[in-house]
Amino acid sequence: MPYVKPLRLYKESLKWKSSKPGRLLCLDLNEKYVDLAVTDPENIVAVPLSCLHRQENNLDLIADKLQTLICKHNLIGFVVGYPYLRTTPNASMINTFVDDLYKTGKFEGFNYTFWDEQFATKFIVLTAYAISMEASSGIFDRAYEFASTYISNQIIDRFIAVRILQGYLKSMPEQLYCLTPRSGVI
Repeated sequence: MPYVKPLRLYKESLKWKSSKPGRLLCLDLNEKYVDLAVTDPENIVAVPLSCLHRQENNLDLIADKLQTLICKHNLIGFVVGYPYLRTTPNASMINTFVDDLYKTGKFEGFNYTFWDEQFATKFIVLTAYAISMEASSGIFDRAYEFASTYISNQIIDRFIAVRILQGYLKSMPEQLYCLTPRSGVI
């Protein structure tokens, strides 16, 4: 399961030759869960998929479920949410998880990339708050209080995976365009 740069994985998704286009799966890890989001068949929109429980002894079970999803959704790669600060304990946990997944031997030739998850949590919590309440002074404190009171963390985490994957999908065409020679430009 080799790491590839984000743009390379996106280009591979564009080249996929099949009756079903290749799709991408986002893995957003925390201490208890692996939250999943998947792209639509055209790789334009990310949607929540499911949540896998993490335990020390269930890595093979998670790998088996991921293999099932690869076949079911015609997946060609993983986009793994990764913290902007690469030296955090969360980054170490993510690296260990990806390495352990690779060691299962079930993902040979299946690529993955990392994508920044820096603002995904705040964005989702504030969005949930804005949908349900009118914004006023103290919005940040009230948003976290609201989210923790009325919305389960599992639901928030699933949409964080969506936000990470959607951010990736939004950024890739812009990066691709910057690398493409444009006619008429001197």
